[in-house]
Amino acid sequence: MKCWGVSGVNAIDFNQDCSCVAVGSTVGFTLFNVTPHETLHSRTVGGSVSVCQMLYTTPLVVVAVKLQDEPSEKLFVYNINNQHPLCDFNFGVPICNVRLNNKRLVIILEAKIHVYDLGTMKFLHSIDTEPNPRGICALSSAPDTGGFIGYPGRNPGEIAVFDVDQIRPVAVAKAHNGPLVVIAFNSAGTLVATASSKGTIIRIFSIPDMRQIVSFRRGSNPATIYSIAFSLNSTILAVSSDTSTVHLFKIPDPSTVPIAETTTPKGWGSYLSSYVPYLSTVCEMWKNQRSYANARLPVTAIATLCGINSDNTLLYVACANGNLYIYTLADTASMQNPNQTYPLHTS
Repeated sequence: MKCWGVSGVNAIDFNQDCSCVAVGSTVGFTLFNVTPHETLHSRTVGGSVSVCQMLYTTPLVVVAVKLQDEPSEKLFVYNINNQHPLCDFNFGVPICNVRLNNKRLVIILEAKIHVYDLGTMKFLHSIDTEPNPRGICALSSAPDTGGFIGYPGRNPGEIAVFDVDQIRPVAVAKAHNGPLVVIAFNSAGTLVATASSKGTIIRIFSIPDMRQIVSFRRGSNPATIYSIAFSLNSTILAVSSDTSTVHLFKIPDPSTVPIAETTTPKGWGSYLSSYVPYLSTVCEMWKNQRSYANARLPVTAIATLCGINSDNTLLYVACANGNLYIYTLADTASMQNPNQTYPLHTS
């Protein structure tokens, strides 16, 4: 997440299982273990880091750096056990976002997405997109597959899903009326959640058929959604926004959700002709479900990134003010104050 916050924090990103958090600053990057909170690695790179992502708890880190003598950002792939980067990329244009899993490195530029094999750094595919300066894109992280990416489609409110393992398009679905601002996959790559610029409704679709499983109502008033995070077992969804509240929703088992009415799907030509039509209307039982709990943040209108630990007992909220807030999750409660607060910068 690019955040350009205080305390010199430019970017914050959890790793794929939310056990660590990577922080990009005006001079370099720092990697933290979340619980127990400790600094794992800190490095000065000679420029401002705008994107920083780890690969699980491996030494592999990918950072986008604006070097003082370079006209545009460069992307560096580091093994933090070594002094020098493994490789670097220079596209001559801003790097908006980076996603990676065990098999793929996905680089998001303003109007193009590049896909690389992570093991060999071999270029695999490029996707032309509509202007996407915020780098809105998600990559699933199932361990033995390249997974899926989701990114805004050609028309406002559409999500496009692409299989980066088989290098082929999967579907385009109308998720909202307004432009998408956040997309998130569950860890298995079987569900995808979306939110629009209005910020009142969050929807979850199944992959690859794009059947709508549930819609959640965050609130009645518009808000800016900053992040969406699935728990690792896909039973809880956390949503942070500029309202200083993180909402928690219970996700139904997709197999228990009845099939509602269907509409004709949109996609890339004949490839999608065999796909089951996606569902634009969710069953009334699972429509506009409310949150079962929420966490109150001590700050407001500052970009946040949320995550849930592996056993669903802790909620993590990394904030652009340079702090990490940790809450103990409750079944039905309003969590007024974080149980623990840690700095996301080194003194």
